[in-house]
Amino acid sequence: MQLTPNFRLMKPDGTDPVNVQDLNDNMDVLDAEVVKKLDKTGDASNVVNKFTQAGSRTNLLSGEKLSVSFGKIMKWFVDLKDVAFSGRYSDLTDRPTIPAGGIADKSKIIDNLDDIAANTQTGYIAGALAVKELNQNLGGLSFYEDETGKYVIGADSVPKKLGSDVKVYAITQTTNGSLNISSDFADYANITADNINIGITGGWTEHTYTSATGHTYVYAQIVSYDPATGVITYKLYSNGNVGAYQLNGYIIVHGS
Repeated sequence: MQLTPNFRLMKPDGTDPVNVQDLNDNMDVLDAEVVKKLDKTGDASNVVNKFTQAGSRTNLLSGEKLSVSFGKIMKWFVDLKDVAFSGRYSDLTDRPTIPAGGIADKSKIIDNLDDIAANTQTGYIAGALAVKELNQNLGGLSFYEDETGKYVIGADSVPKKLGSDVKVYAITQTTNGSLNISSDFADYANITADNINIGITGGWTEHTYTSATGHTYVYAQIVSYDPATGVITYKLYSNGNVGAYQLNGYIIVHGS
C-alpha cells in the first residue's frame, strides 16, 4: 500500500487488496481539506478580514498579506481624513520638515522680543506679535538718514555726540573760516569734532557735489577742531572757486 506525499492518503499498489474503509478515510481527509480552502478563498462578501492599523504611513507592497495592506490603508485614512476635508495641517502625524522658503512650523515662530534676543539657533523667524511689539517700542522715534542715503536708528548709529549744552552759530561767507567757542563752552577742552555739525541753508550737510566736468566740490565741511584753543576751522562755499557764490550756513555744537 502506497501513501500520497501531502495528506498521506492510502492507495493500493499492484495486487494489493482494496479495503473500503481505506477509501472512506481518504474521502474524509479530502473533505476536511477542501472545507479549509473554501473558508479562505470563498465568496469575498462572506470573508471576514481581521487587521490592525499600521504604526506609520508606508506604501503597499506586492505579495504582502491582505491584513498588512489593510492596516497600511487604515493608517493613511486616519491621518488624512480631517485634512482632506477640513484642510487642517495639524491633524497630520509625522509631518514632514518644511523646506527653506516654505511656511514655518509653528514651533519655529517666536512671538516675544526677549525670546528672539535669547535665541541662538537658526531656522527661527519673528512672528507677527514680536513685530508688533517692536513697532510699538519704536513709536515716536525718528530715523536718521546718513550721507549715503541709508536710514539708521538707535543711539549707536547717531554720527554726532549729543550733550546738554547746544549752541548754533550762523555763518555767511564764501571762503574758509574759523570760529572760537571757548567763551561759550567752559568744557571746550573736552569737546571733539564728533560734537560739531555743519550745514548750509538748503539741507546739504557735509555732502559733496560732482560737476559735469568731473570736479568735486564741498558745500560745507569741518576741517578741524583744536581742543586746546576751542577753535573750529571750516569750509563753506559753493564750488572750487573761492568767492564765487555766497552761502548761508550754520554750525551746531553739542556740549560734552
